[in-house]
Amino acid sequence: MMMVYSALILVFALMRVDLYVILTFVAAYLLVILSMVFCFNKYNKEI
Repeated sequence: MMMVYSALILVFALMRVDLYVILTFVAAYLLVILSMVFCFNKYNKEI
């Protein structure tokens, strides 16, 4: 899923979509990555 989402951001950037739309997608992408890292670290400490 992460590859598809990053490809979608790249396609929007190449289509010259408005900058605010691309920044919104990038912020959501980073939020998903950071939450995934947080969960991995949390569950890794429990094991």
